[in-house]
Amino acid sequence: MLWVKIFLFFLIVASFLILDSFVKKKYDLPKKLKYTKRFNSDQVIVEAGLLFIALVGILFASISRLENGIYRPLNPIPLGIWLFLFISVLYAYRGYMVKKYAKHSKEYYVHFAFAIWLPFAGLILELLFKL
Repeated sequence: MLWVKIFLFFLIVASFLILDSFVKKKYDLPKKLKYTKRFNSDQVIVEAGLLFIALVGILFASISRLENGIYRPLNPIPLGIWLFLFISVLYAYRGYMVKKYAKHSKEYYVHFAFAIWLPFAGLILELLFKL
């Protein structure tokens, strides 16, 4: 069973590489993305706020309380799901900023594709490693 989990993990990692190459080939994008910098100071504040929300959620998911003889987390969303949701929302926001400030580029497709695929991959991995 361990080998199946390892194989599925590498299959999901390979799916990200395939998705990246497919989107770049379809929209004729360069191998290295140009718009990885911040476009304005508000973007830094919003990304820091997203990070703060994710860290608070992860903190509450890691703290548990005793209830009827069973330890239950304060936040029922698992840690891995918080991490994947944070990265997905961050990619979606960065894609939005690229679309808003660099309309001539189609690099936002890469960000949006990752933002859509990442929660599904996170759920698959979360369910896979709970077995």
